[in-house]
Amino acid sequence: MKLGLAAASYELVSSIPSILSYFGPSSASRRATWTAIAAHEEHLQSILLEYLNKRDDVTVYGVKDGNKELRVPVVSFSVKGRGSKEIVEKVDGMSEMGIRWGHFYSKRLVDDVLGQEGEGV
Repeated sequence: MKLGLAAASYELVSSIPSILSYFGPSSASRRATWTAIAAHEEHLQSILLEYLNKRDDVTVYGVKDGNKELRVPVVSFSVKGRGSKEIVEKVDGMSEMGIRWGHFYSKRLVDDVLGQEGEGV
């Protein structure tokens, strides 16, 4: 048994040198890497949002535009008549997209504000 109260995971800590290497040796290269990642996320998110926004049976929560200046690269949505878990299982079965369902530590927000009790978004 491993109990680490308020301690960092040694596996994650040991990955830090590799992550820093990936981002490059200088602050300019690190900025360029972050800029490239943000542009890639914005592109992928825009494709997904364009598809979701065209559907009458889908509700997208938050900003409906993929602009990286307006939103973080997380898309929360629900499909009328379908459970979130069902959607995730179908997408997981046919793609490599990172998709999850639930409340994500924001149960009151998802239940009370978004009205998505049960499986969440």
